[in-house]
Amino acid sequence: MLPPSPHDPFVEPSWRWLRACFLAEQAEPAWHPQDDSWVRRAVTFAAARGRCCDEADQNRLADEMPELYQAHRLFHGASSPPLLRWGAEARLLAREPLDAIARKCGLLPGTVEAYTKLFFDVLGRLDADTWVYCQVIGSKAFHGMTEQDLGIWWKLVGYGLGPVALDILLHCAPGLPPPETLAGIDEALAGAAASLFRWKELLAVHLLPVTRETAGEVLRLAAQFRASAGRAEKATEQGPASLQAAAANLLGDLPASASRPGPPLGDRPGRRKSEPAAHGAGREVA
Repeated sequence: MLPPSPHDPFVEPSWRWLRACFLAEQAEPAWHPQDDSWVRRAVTFAAARGRCCDEADQNRLADEMPELYQAHRLFHGASSPPLLRWGAEARLLAREPLDAIARKCGLLPGTVEAYTKLFFDVLGRLDADTWVYCQVIGSKAFHGMTEQDLGIWWKLVGYGLGPVALDILLHCAPGLPPPETLAGIDEALAGAAASLFRWKELLAVHLLPVTRETAGEVLRLAAQFRASAGRAEKATEQGPASLQAAAANLLGDLPASASRPGPPLGDRPGRRKSEPAAHGAGREVA
């Protein structure tokens, strides 16, 4: 496996790690001029990791090469789904400073840099928006995304709207200071509810398929959302109770078929809603 051509539009963001794993398996690695210091460090790490026999060996490797060890753990995901990895990658696409990402994700300061070099090499090409959407975020940005695809959704928001919007989405809060008195709790709750509702609305728009059979339904739904937007904003100013009433009115605008479970919108002329299965997702309108 040779390093990718700098002119290859389909280069994998993890090309350095893939190259390092290949070289680590060779008895005598054949170095290429494109193998920089990060590839060589990764080869050393991959070879050492291959010699680990138990947890004690893993711990020694973590002490010797903590940043590469942590970056490797982040990439391969110690949890399922790998929410921390998705969040870090979304923040990188949002152009957040590396030290801020490390602080927010609980990582060592050098771990994020190691991650960008070995597993998510995108920082030098963030202006290539078509490449980012097609090769980094992937085809689900355009079709097939569901409410389960939080990683895709977070990356879309981070890359498209930036770090402030991503913070609000991940923390489900409008970015206001925490209430310090009982009187401020209602305002904070109303702001948080309005913020979350808007994110769910945006996600629903991304999930909504349009076909020849459903185009008319989509147009009617869009008109209902536009008509309801003013009511929701007015309710936010009046407090949580009014916000709940506006949400109920909005859902009440949908036809009865929208509340019945069934096949996706592309399979029939109706629609359905389902509650999110994971934190941060919105109702699927399909």
